Amino acid sequence: MNDFQYQKLMTTSGKVSRQALMVLRDLEIPNIPACYHVAYELCEDSSVSLKKQIELNKGDREKVLKDVQNIYYDLIAQPQKKELRKFAQRFHQLVASTSSSVNKGRDQIADYANYLKEIRPFLDPDSGADVLNTTTLLIKETESVHLYAKEMANKLADTHLQIEQLKDKHLQMKELAHKDNLTGVLNRTGLNDAYAKVEMINDNFPIAVLVADIDKFKEFNDKYGHLVGDSVLKAVSNSLKKNIKGIDIIARVGGEEFIMLLMNTNLKDSLKIAEKLRLIIEQLHIKKRKSQETIDSCTLSIGAAQLNNNEDVYDIIEHADKAMYKAKKLGRNRVELFDP
Repeated sequence: MNDFQYQKLMTTSGKVSRQALMVLRDLEIPNIPACYHVAYELCEDSSVSLKKQIELNKGDREKVLKDVQNIYYDLIAQPQKKELRKFAQRFHQLVASTSSSVNKGRDQIADYANYLKEIRPFLDPDSGADVLNTTTLLIKETESVHLYAKEMANKLADTHLQIEQLKDKHLQMKELAHKDNLTGVLNRTGLNDAYAKVEMINDNFPIAVLVADIDKFKEFNDKYGHLVGDSVLKAVSNSLKKNIKGIDIIARVGGEEFIMLLMNTNLKDSLKIAEKLRLIIEQLHIKKRKSQETIDSCTLSIGAAQLNNNEDVYDIIEHADKAMYKAKKLGRNRVELFDP
């Protein structure tokens, strides 16, 4: 992407983003990710049927919100998110079923307690033959409650097993939803989740933010094909991941763009690390699988900025992104620090 194309993309996306926010304001629904995503798609590539569906319930905010969320999950959301939604529905059904069983058991025990109160007068020593009949009925009722309790215990044990299976599946789906399918590093959702955990620990700050972009990747793809391009992305992501600390975070957030958050790293040290990573990628020897032919080396343009505690991580990522773009303008295959 050349400078003109980049600037045009920035202008266009900014315009669409503002239009999307106006749509949400007009519909009087919240600016949550699902709603914003639908509004953005609507503004970027208007769909008559989509507009009709939203306009149909305009004025009823709750109905419009529900429609927009359904549109998001049905047409836009990633397959993993759809699976997570199904998981949530199944889990709620399981909880409702268990709750119903517990309530029935509670009611039956309450009825049994009332029954005991009613027959208590017949258990006096002076009741004569009635004691035998009442005792027989009491034994039957007790056996009935015992049988129900046994059935309920079995059902709860089965429910517990299902919940454990659902928990395991949920963890697997969550991990998939947070990872980039091609490279195996985090995606943007995973980056957000990972940062939410590390920002709670003061010792992690300052955090160096690196934004790295593979230079002229489109030309690379056009020359060698997308399969080789995918191999390059995997090789680059693996090399970056191996050469940062285990507690550091790396995510692929665009076609050929990576974000790294380096814990307890100041701006001066981040420059050394970024330069080391740049050289490692420059010296990568990537070969075609079948022919083992060595292809052209790829390079990175890297921008760096420092994130301190109580600062907005997305603002600092934007600073690092500007520094990366500066590196592109100055010739690529270089590291630049954010200069306010």
